[in-house]
Amino acid sequence: MSNPAHTKKPYKVGPGFPPPEHQWPKGTSGNPKGRPPKKQKEKLSVLADPLTQMIVSHGDKKLPVPVGGDIQKISAIEAALNKLFKMGMEGHSPSLRLYLEIQAEAQRSLHAANDEFTMAAIIWRNRYLEQFLESDRLNKPLPDILPDPRDIIFDETGMARIVGPVNYQDKLEMDSIVEHQETVLTCLDDLASNSRKADILEKEIRRLKRRLTKCNAALPPRLRKLWQRAPHKDHQSTN
Repeated sequence: MSNPAHTKKPYKVGPGFPPPEHQWPKGTSGNPKGRPPKKQKEKLSVLADPLTQMIVSHGDKKLPVPVGGDIQKISAIEAALNKLFKMGMEGHSPSLRLYLEIQAEAQRSLHAANDEFTMAAIIWRNRYLEQFLESDRLNKPLPDILPDPRDIIFDETGMARIVGPVNYQDKLEMDSIVEHQETVLTCLDDLASNSRKADILEKEIRRLKRRLTKCNAALPPRLRKLWQRAPHKDHQSTN
């Protein structure tokens, strides 16, 4: 009786199994050039080419320049623009023309960038504002999203501006200021109920109020707080 383990299965010709006479000999590859490399997906480069980097770096280089009898350090690009402007004001028409062209192009680029930023800010605010307001209303944790859409404001011209943190490092700094703000408010409340001499209290209160003003100046409007002399539990918001 033959051993089933050594019984050779019959070879069936079909898809992926060509007839023996059409198979590649052992040790020979059917693709001698090898598998073609996968196409890399095109990525957006965030780094400028070396020449551009060098030009920008050179423009940022600080140069000592005499200004009003003193020596001040200004960027190379600022020094070049000052020189160009000075030559134009002294009657050199090509310099003045070039200076005005540079200014006009810079203004166009700035307006285009501002318009693009404002449109992006509007989309961002519309997308996330309701989520933040709902979380705030229900006293739930706020979405972990920066910038906070409540910190996107628009000036009288319709231009967008972000008055709060835009990254997590900024947020850590803001949280530290808020913590300090609460400490100052607590100290002010304690002083208001203190029985020490009035002149000493007033001096300390003025000092703490100046610190509170600095805290408020570094915070977005929604987080600024006022202090009232009368003791109270909840501090009044400026909004």
